[in-house]
Amino acid sequence: MHRIGIALTAGLLCIALPNTSRAGFPTERFTSYADIQIKSPAVQCTLWIDAAGIETLQQLDRDGDFEYSSDEMNAARYFITLYLQRNFLVMWDQAIRPHKIGAMDVARRAGSDRTYFRVEFRVTDLPPGQSVSIASRILSELTPEARTYAKIRFENREELYGLGPTRYFSTDRAERPLPPDSTFRPESQHGRIASVGDWSVEMLYALPERAFYLYTLTNDPHTPMGVGDGSIEVSIQPGKEGPYRPVRLAAKPLPGDKPGMTSRFTLVDPQFAAFTTFNADIRIGRGAAMKRVIFEFPAVTIPERSPGGAKTTRRGCANLCPGVDLNSPPSDKCPRCNGRLLPLNGDTAPGLHMVGAHGGMLLGYGGAGERFEGLITTDSEFRLYITNEMLETLPLKKLTGSMLFAADERFQDSAVEIQARKGPDGRYLFATLPPTASLPLHVRWLFDFNDGEGASQVDFLIEEAVQVPTPASQPSTSQPVAASQPASKPAN
Repeated sequence: MHRIGIALTAGLLCIALPNTSRAGFPTERFTSYADIQIKSPAVQCTLWIDAAGIETLQQLDRDGDFEYSSDEMNAARYFITLYLQRNFLVMWDQAIRPHKIGAMDVARRAGSDRTYFRVEFRVTDLPPGQSVSIASRILSELTPEARTYAKIRFENREELYGLGPTRYFSTDRAERPLPPDSTFRPESQHGRIASVGDWSVEMLYALPERAFYLYTLTNDPHTPMGVGDGSIEVSIQPGKEGPYRPVRLAAKPLPGDKPGMTSRFTLVDPQFAAFTTFNADIRIGRGAAMKRVIFEFPAVTIPERSPGGAKTTRRGCANLCPGVDLNSPPSDKCPRCNGRLLPLNGDTAPGLHMVGAHGGMLLGYGGAGERFEGLITTDSEFRLYITNEMLETLPLKKLTGSMLFAADERFQDSAVEIQARKGPDGRYLFATLPPTASLPLHVRWLFDFNDGEGASQVDFLIEEAVQVPTPASQPSTSQPVAASQPASKPAN
């Protein structure tokens, strides 16, 4: 059997960390970063929010240069202050606590050339020993892939947490009732969501519990919409064949549901235990206000909740390097920046399976857990590594191939093919770019492991070069690769 070639498009971005560079990733503009300290009498936070993401929500920069005048910064401060109060929630005693905004400016994070709003704020009057919950929906209006990647210090501990539209942090690991005025919904379990008008429903069959769950939502699939019914009748077709069977799901309110209004309903019924796929016919409401939707929904395996203080084997970088989300790593150092690794909980680290250890873009090729990492260096080389899920560089074995360079994705008239050679340390293959090459550049890697399974290919689109240290024994004599756009332009 031949390996199946795949194609993926991604851009590479330069950064300024010493001895390292990294790639960008498709959801980078929707990724925020936070440094949080929880210690009575206050929660203190420094937050970086991508300026391009904020500008998508509210135009603040009139000329689009990501350089903000005093008037523009005043407008940004007003908008972001209100936005964070709604979308970055610090909570205890079933109440959302107000932010006290301090410094706010425009900055670049170490490790990225993107433009961010850097916001410092405090949440005061935190009693000693008080459990705290933190939720973030920053930029989730733009995509469900929005994440806030946070380093959190509390109770003499330090850990990383991936805050997302459905994952929130608590200092004691326990489920805490969320305030009734919170729009944050922590209960999505990746069921099927169907929308009708200004409302939605999510339905799933939870394993191993073997229980049906139905959630009523607004047209924003992360916001609960309570209904006054004590139960909801649903007709379910097990296996998606045969007659529908009417059942009634009982109300099981979420912590944030208002009294008398429920957004979660559930049922355990042994007659469905042998099935894993279903169709549902759902009616909510009465008379002319009744809503009806028919759709397929899946069985979903629900992971057990970690008990308080449970240890995690996942590790991420203390410097918040994207893509570093390692399960039981062999070292306590980040494979990219050599920084410390910390326990990681919540959603996956941004850029997971997208950014390689050398700053390149990761593409799967068919090997179990293995990927190619491709990048263009500032010394005009295209380099190709093999890496694994721990971002370790693997032996090349009998890998050979050639690299096809072109200005367009069809690889036609202007395409130049160059045979790959081993690098000085034997850990990567490379080809020097044609003299006419400029960025962005399409690169097709035509490869063969010479194991009898045949040849295949993967395609890269590389938008910027990254700086990779040149081995002392092999000084570079190449000319820097030309860019079709000024290198100093912000990557937003």
